[in-house]
Amino acid sequence: MRLLRSFPIMVIAMVMLSILGVCIAQQTVPLLLFAATLAAVSWYVTEGPRGRTLPRWASNLLALAVVVGAAADLLLPPNDVLEVLGRFTVGLTLIKLYERRTARDHAHLMGLSLLLILMSCIRTRELLFGVVLVLYAGLGLHALLLLQLYAANERVTAARRGAHPEGRHESIAAPLAVATAGVQPAVGRRVGLHFRLLGVIVAVCGLALSLAIFIIFPRGLGNGILAPVLGGAAVARTTGYSDEIDLYAGMRITESRHVVGEMKLRDVAGRTIQRDGVLHLRGAVLDRYGDGRWSVSRGLPERVETTGLRPTVFARQGLEGVGSGGAIEQEFRFTRAVSTLVTAYVPVALDTPEPMRLHFDRVTQQIRSPRGGMRRYTIIARPHPPEPLLRELVGERAPPPPPRPSWGTHTIEARLQPYVRDRLDEAGLSSVAPEGAARWRWSQQVARVLTDHFGSGDYTYSLDLSGMVRDRADPVEEFVFMTRRGHCEFFASALALMCRSVGVEARVVSGYAVSEYDERDERYVIRASNAHAWVEVRTGPHRFRTYDPTPSTALPPASAPEGALAERLGRFYQRLEGSWTQRVIDFDQDSQEALLGSLSAAWTERIGSAYTAAKAWTVRVNQAFRLGPAGYIWLGIVGLAVIIAVVALVTVLRRTLAVRRALRVERLRFAESRRLVRSLGFYVDMLQVLREAGLGKPHWQPPLAYARRLRTSRPEAAQLVREIAETYYRARYARRRLSRRQLDRVRQRVGELATTLESRS
Repeated sequence: MRLLRSFPIMVIAMVMLSILGVCIAQQTVPLLLFAATLAAVSWYVTEGPRGRTLPRWASNLLALAVVVGAAADLLLPPNDVLEVLGRFTVGLTLIKLYERRTARDHAHLMGLSLLLILMSCIRTRELLFGVVLVLYAGLGLHALLLLQLYAANERVTAARRGAHPEGRHESIAAPLAVATAGVQPAVGRRVGLHFRLLGVIVAVCGLALSLAIFIIFPRGLGNGILAPVLGGAAVARTTGYSDEIDLYAGMRITESRHVVGEMKLRDVAGRTIQRDGVLHLRGAVLDRYGDGRWSVSRGLPERVETTGLRPTVFARQGLEGVGSGGAIEQEFRFTRAVSTLVTAYVPVALDTPEPMRLHFDRVTQQIRSPRGGMRRYTIIARPHPPEPLLRELVGERAPPPPPRPSWGTHTIEARLQPYVRDRLDEAGLSSVAPEGAARWRWSQQVARVLTDHFGSGDYTYSLDLSGMVRDRADPVEEFVFMTRRGHCEFFASALALMCRSVGVEARVVSGYAVSEYDERDERYVIRASNAHAWVEVRTGPHRFRTYDPTPSTALPPASAPEGALAERLGRFYQRLEGSWTQRVIDFDQDSQEALLGSLSAAWTERIGSAYTAAKAWTVRVNQAFRLGPAGYIWLGIVGLAVIIAVVALVTVLRRTLAVRRALRVERLRFAESRRLVRSLGFYVDMLQVLREAGLGKPHWQPPLAYARRLRTSRPEAAQLVREIAETYYRARYARRRLSRRQLDRVRQRVGELATTLESRS
């Protein structure tokens, strides 16, 4: 049978897709080339002309080697648990492919492939893996249904082979066994069509259930469930903005290129501006560090209310320079609501599309939305604000004293201080802050020396932090002295703490570093991969200066203008990936509420529009026929008659379809089938009466045989069933036309049968 022959091929295809999925999740090309090649060769080796398979002792030995290798990977750093389990499962799957495969072995392969797909789901959010997952789900559903047929065929074949009298007549048993092995199982008509129909029904039901679960249970409900088992660092993490920095979160970070927003720069004349280099969009200002985490210190932010009609001004002096071109208008649009408003320059005024209540911290120039978030806003800012403007913005308070360079021995600053002093001595710079205004220049020099130290080539930028161990030293200390490998959060944290260790006030800022400019739309594109962290150092009484210790090679390059086909296809894929991430991966509770709200509003609007249209139509009809006030009553009567007619038509159609199914008149001529459907409805009524009485006739049993069987249990009904069945036989097979009298008589017998069965029950 063709379906059974296609089953092993589908299992191989499932294994290939699962291997591709785990390689996408782990971002490893060598594993894909190695595993996919062995999986493809296994089909020729095991199913080819010679049909060679691994003996049991060889497969056990190889499985033991895979177990030992996985144990060694877990014991020796870097020990990414999911990555090790993925390679271990791939190894077992490849061994299983070269063994002799029965239905049970095919089920094992399907289970291993499912395990690979589940582990890949935990690790990655890539659009390409989403495509693989959809293909795997469809193919897996088809293979799962085929497995039942394949296993049943195997059991039947084994039973037939075991039925031969082997041993007594060996000369006869061997030919019989060979002949019996090729016997195909008995199946019904159109088994392929029925199987495909069943697959479509199961797929539609599964899709509907999946969509319901997807909408009812948004993403984020299970955050942290796997952390106790796999460790917090083992959970998959992708690039993206965060108001806090946790240096222990994520052993390996996946770069996501989906678009999260856009920014337009304009001058006072409304002309768009394009800046050279990388723009740092300031978000959260983090000045408190402890146990590998940066957070915002508790302050007293000012409450700001916007009107939605005109900008809310933070500093009047910032707007005085508008005429000379000093102020810049920054218009931001994000795909999702954000709680922290980012800005490239010092904000002096804020404008929102609608009235909002916000918090503005004048010391850090940080703007936050305490309730919900915002998708659109405009900030008027000054790129190079003068000292009087900063004084008005921050206040007339004197700058805080410089941090003390003498720390306790238990702090990370104290352990970094000797190393920092050595670097400053090498640069010929004192490690002691001078008095007065000279310390601001000294702070700039210290920050520049330490920033250049991270760019000397001794430190490597990497999103793979597999070697980091939580119970070791502080992550910053481990980064500076041991691994010298990390991403922007490690570089920024190390620079800030090293500056603090010698008395330079520094803080970490999280935001976006953007440089991609869309020439066609005249806007900057903000991607999730642009999320960045850098350092701000105090270089004046009210002024902070940006220092970015991350190597310039890790920062986003400016994109070339669209032109080449590869560039256009790349941008198209990135837009698809952005939609996938925004609408599927990041479908959280806020997205759920927005979706349900839009659906509710849409249905309410549709129902209201339909009611309004129906009302207007009745008014036009009444006016056209000049029926007057009584016309609405006539229209109501006509509408009721139409409804009754539709219900009657549906009832007739349902009965006609039921009669056609019971009589099986598909292969008869149209005129003959129409005559039988009109005259043999009594037979369907008899079957319905028997089913309601709990005496349903099996579909495989002829009516007269069923009547004979009823003699023992229901003799009073058996005679009526026999009389009705004989009438049915004469009309259906003898092709005798039933007269009106005969039809009335047989319908009367059906009524008597119903009465008899009801009285007996």
